Amino acid sequence: ITVIISLLGLFWNGTVLWLLAFRIKRNAFSVYILNLAGADFTFLCCQLFFVLTDILTNSYDISLSTLHSKLVAPIAFSSYTMDMSLLAAISTERCLSVFCPVWYRMHRPKHLSTIVCGLLWTKSLLVCTLTGVSCGFLFRDYSQQMCYNLTMVSAVLILLLVSMMCVSSLTLFLRVQCSTQRHHPTKTYIIILLTVLVFLLCGLPFGMYWLLLDWWHQAILQFLTLPYYLIDILSCMNSSINPIIYFFVGSFRQWRKRESLRVILQRALGDEAEVSMGKEPSHTDTMELSV
Repeated sequence: ITVIISLLGLFWNGTVLWLLAFRIKRNAFSVYILNLAGADFTFLCCQLFFVLTDILTNSYDISLSTLHSKLVAPIAFSSYTMDMSLLAAISTERCLSVFCPVWYRMHRPKHLSTIVCGLLWTKSLLVCTLTGVSCGFLFRDYSQQMCYNLTMVSAVLILLLVSMMCVSSLTLFLRVQCSTQRHHPTKTYIIILLTVLVFLLCGLPFGMYWLLLDWWHQAILQFLTLPYYLIDILSCMNSSINPIIYFFVGSFRQWRKRESLRVILQRALGDEAEVSMGKEPSHTDTMELSV
């Protein structure tokens, strides 16, 4: 099941990466989606490698398990935290666009999305490297105290990101609920709310498991009998289902039209007007901002 879901997710995320990188003009929102698809693609590659390692180490190459535990595991956790960070950044920026619409339209830095994504990738790679050096990955010796400290830092980071994600998404949800009586919610808000909901249901158990891995067999956690393969499947579903959300939202109410994936994806991610620096908002923009 994990192999099938991972292969499908790789195909779907690869399609999104291809379209956003070469076929569609990117805006502030689609830059985040491009990086999110890259993080999901990397995570699914690691998960696929995990499963193939479990299969092959039973009969063929024992050295694959060493590569799995020493190199691929920190890459998987790094891409997982990147996925979480991007969702927190997207939902937080959407809140700013709702509550500070004038600043967002007029004073938002042009390349803010690119800068934020670059900083988040740097943070994820730094966490990956430090964890790999201290916790016995990346072909280094295990340091119990340093690994424990980094685990605590990772736990605080994950809790902070989840809190930001939940608060901003709940704020967006309430805002959408209040505005639906006067105006249909934009596709951007729907995509954000659905992706965050999927992450909380399918992706969050994976992070919680890895944070509690060192204490899994202690008495306080003995009542947790959820098999790891279910967490594995849920995490793959989380990284695979996002492209389906994009194409579903983009084709909503357009079922009778035969359109290409590029047009559908562009409609889903392009309903946010490009930020025009120094441009006076029109009467239509003013009405949209009031909503």
